[in-house]
Amino acid sequence: MLVPERCIPITKILTRRPLPLYAPYVLETGPAENTWCGGGVVDAVRPLTYAAHLEHVCAMSTGRASLGAGAQLCVVISFYDRRSSDKLEALLSSMSKFDAGVQFACQIVVNRTNDQELTLPPCPFPVSIAYRENVGMNIGAWEHGWRLNPESEHFLFLQDECLVVRENWGLAFSERCADPGVGLVGEAFNPAWEHTWDRLRALHRGSTLQDHFVDGRPAGRIDAYLDAMKRWGVDPGATGGHLRSLAWAASRDTLSLIGGFPIGANYGECIAAEIAVSRKCVASGRRLVQVREAPFYFVHHREWTQEAPGAAFYHSRKAMPDARWDTPERAQLDSEAARVDAILRRLPAVNDKFDQALVVASLACKLADREAEVAALRARLGRKETRT
Repeated sequence: MLVPERCIPITKILTRRPLPLYAPYVLETGPAENTWCGGGVVDAVRPLTYAAHLEHVCAMSTGRASLGAGAQLCVVISFYDRRSSDKLEALLSSMSKFDAGVQFACQIVVNRTNDQELTLPPCPFPVSIAYRENVGMNIGAWEHGWRLNPESEHFLFLQDECLVVRENWGLAFSERCADPGVGLVGEAFNPAWEHTWDRLRALHRGSTLQDHFVDGRPAGRIDAYLDAMKRWGVDPGATGGHLRSLAWAASRDTLSLIGGFPIGANYGECIAAEIAVSRKCVASGRRLVQVREAPFYFVHHREWTQEAPGAAFYHSRKAMPDARWDTPERAQLDSEAARVDAILRRLPAVNDKFDQALVVASLACKLADREAEVAALRARLGRKETRT
């Protein structure tokens, strides 16, 4: 690889906005033309678009190595038989509409309250249906489902109220699960619980919910959750930080390491189980990660929506198709993000970190512009609402 004789930060050429400290450097050859160094090739390119830059950097790539034949993905879906199967069928349809990027099979686990069999329309991928006692809600069903599939190496756990919204969703979760340092992958953290347990106890003082007990007596939320984790042998750690149990993914290795998922016997223990899975992973030395920096990137949930593109997600019973983020402008931005995501997957698995760092910095520029576009769109939506 050629080493540039004189380098300047890429921020001085591509953008006026600050970039992370790991931003790479390029040769200074003028404001409209940059010389990119990497992969044993020096080439002068004009910065037409950041996505074009990324494609240029990856042009010599033969693509990432595949996950391997033994890394089959199993999608475990929980379903409660007192509900209509309409949402479940919509989820299955979305899984076939968007290419997963990897081979997968689907395991549906029915939390059963009656003897009626679940019937579904044909699917273009393998689907198995299992039935169990209605205990432990979604996490209880997921715990049952992954143990039914000993041949799978990676597992994606979904509620039936989810919808897949982007291609290569299976590949993305599988790639994150393949990282030996990652324990649990999700679509969204719960920022309200990123506090110490003492702070959480103060924040929830006086807050009571049904089925929250300690030693059989009604108790506060935090005390009930800590008591459940103590009985399960879970180290709660310093904080209550966790991934929301809407969409999770984990490797078989991680699931075996943490002993699977705890099963709550009541509503309070089911909430405790959601927190406990994340805390078990952290206690085992494995990280919690979102599959992408933006929440709900590959999988959306019907009860979580946004007021506008780029805004924070909030819990709502509003149906997804009616959510205001479903706009042509949002679709265009998502299309750009998908293009960048596809480019990243073409990175070669080599030890040359220069090209990879160059891509990271270029992406930072692109995402900074995207954030500006989202902010402008939100402002226009706000002005439109004010007029109406």
